Amino acid sequence: FIVDYTFNDIGGGKLLLKGGLVENGDSINYDSYTDKDGNKFTQSEGYVFEAAWRKDSLVAVDAIFKNPAKDAFGFGLYVTPLMIPNTKNVVIGFTYGTYEDVIKSAFAVDFRGQYNFNSAATLALGAKYESYEKDVSNSDAETAMQVAAEFSYKVNDLLIAALDFGYFNQDMDNNDKNDDDGTQFIVTSLRGKFSAGKNAAITTALRLNKVLNPADGKTDYTFDIPVVLRVKM
Repeated sequence: FIVDYTFNDIGGGKLLLKGGLVENGDSINYDSYTDKDGNKFTQSEGYVFEAAWRKDSLVAVDAIFKNPAKDAFGFGLYVTPLMIPNTKNVVIGFTYGTYEDVIKSAFAVDFRGQYNFNSAATLALGAKYESYEKDVSNSDAETAMQVAAEFSYKVNDLLIAALDFGYFNQDMDNNDKNDDDGTQFIVTSLRGKFSAGKNAAITTALRLNKVLNPADGKTDYTFDIPVVLRVKM
């Protein structure tokens, strides 16, 4: 059950307000209680609210609040600048959540965007930092970061070439004091997408995975050549 209303002129832009009930599935109910006569009542749906404001050629802001269970809360804020020329899908986001007796706190900050040099050349960037801490005694927060970039060039209607790079750190805080556990690595690839008509394409790459902190006795890099065939029926 969702209701929404749009204001067409708030600060020169459009404001969307939305709220409703959301189902959590069979495993999680919002709340349950038993009355004095022994009758048990269960509420399966949680709550969600959203406010989104957009002014063309300036900025779009989207805020979301979720309360899927009685003691679970989540919040997200996303900002999309619209005034930067030659860009696409630029978003800066922040999310936070907590769930009593399960998740003490969890949050993430991320950025993604695409810059078009011209109709053929494109640079895409993405970065994310996240933290997660269980709601138990003596718990330490686990933090991670990932950064990725891709430069692609459309050679012609049959070939798109791309160079990819990614850095991943799955244990930035290293609170287990294990420096050599394979949690830091980089991935680079030279990739080509070959189109065989509008309904079929083959993508292949030369890909190198380099582990920056390999465990004792483990290899510090791998090299492979993935091949993917896509056919649209």
